[in-house]
Amino acid sequence: IWGIAELFSVSGVWGEFLLRLVRELSPRNGVELGTALGLSTAYQAAALELNGLGTLTTFEGARAWAAVAEQGLSGLGLADRASVEVGPIDEALPSALERIGQVDYAFLDADHTEEATVKHFDTIVRHMAPGGVAVLDDIAFSVGMSRAWHAIRRRDRVADGIALGRMGILSVK
Repeated sequence: IWGIAELFSVSGVWGEFLLRLVRELSPRNGVELGTALGLSTAYQAAALELNGLGTLTTFEGARAWAAVAEQGLSGLGLADRASVEVGPIDEALPSALERIGQVDYAFLDADHTEEATVKHFDTIVRHMAPGGVAVLDDIAFSVGMSRAWHAIRRRDRVADGIALGRMGILSVK
């Protein structure tokens, strides 16, 4: 598990960044693509708990990893703030977004390909509230992720964006 965490999870610095961002934004409905073991999920859910409102729906394709994330969230007392949807994101995301309603915050950290990142953003942004914020992880991971970041920044609903090295932050119109 430690090896998986090192490869697929945010570091403590970036986890704290997500916690502080979610604390400041106080979203009612958030989504996260790419739960992995749930470390970034826990930081974001902890922020929601500290805020006293909001929920995060997170998506993970691997059942075993989702089980570890659920166990961790439960152990931290955060199961009421974050729920894990298990299965392929492309299948689970559209119906989950219909159920969730308006999204105030999104963290995209799943399939690190240009095509999937753009597709997932385009799916989520249709459900985002004006003034919502989307965070893309690993925007400098590859040439494809860099292209995805630049393509998404040019979307009509994107008001502004800033690249912070590893992560890109977007505000939605």
